[in-house]
Amino acid sequence: VLGLLEDFLFFGLFYEACGRRIAPAVIFYSASHFLHIDKNDSFSADVWRHGLESLPKFAASLGEIGHRPLEAFGLCLVGFALATLRRESRSLWFGMGVHGGWYFARSAGRKFTEDISGRNDLWFGTDLFYDGVAGWVLLLGTAALGALYWRRVDASATHEEKGQNTQP
Repeated sequence: VLGLLEDFLFFGLFYEACGRRIAPAVIFYSASHFLHIDKNDSFSADVWRHGLESLPKFAASLGEIGHRPLEAFGLCLVGFALATLRRESRSLWFGMGVHGGWYFARSAGRKFTEDISGRNDLWFGTDLFYDGVAGWVLLLGTAALGALYWRRVDASATHEEKGQNTQP
C-alpha cells in the first residue's frame, strides 16, 4: 500500500505540479525517504505544537543523505525508473505495478536469501536491493525496458491509426 501512495504522491500529484518534469519528482521522492523523527525525540507538553516542532527534526534528518550516498543514489534510480515509466505509459498504473513487484521481490528475497551486508556492498548492496551496482543495473534496465515497451505500443497505435485513416 505504501508504494501505491508514494507513486500517487510523487509521480501523480507532484509530477503534474512540476509540469511533468522528471528531475523534481525524482529528487523529492529520494529525499523523502530520509525524512524521519527519532522515536526518542522529546516534544513539548502542548500537543498542538508537535507538528511545528517536528519540522526542524525532519530537516535535520536530511543530513543523512551525505552519510548514505549509495542508498541516496539508488533511491534516485528508483525514482528515475518510476518517473520514466510514468512518462512513457502516461499512466500511474504501470509504475505502480512495477513498484509493487519490487516490494514483493524484496520481501521474497529476504525470506530466501542470506543477508551479506558488509561484504561487497558496493556490488550487491544491502537488503534494500537498490544500494549496489547490481540493483542499479536492474533499475536502469527496468526503466529502459519500460520505455521501449511503451514506445513500441505508441508506434503500433500510430501505425494502426494511419492505416485506418487511409482506408475508405
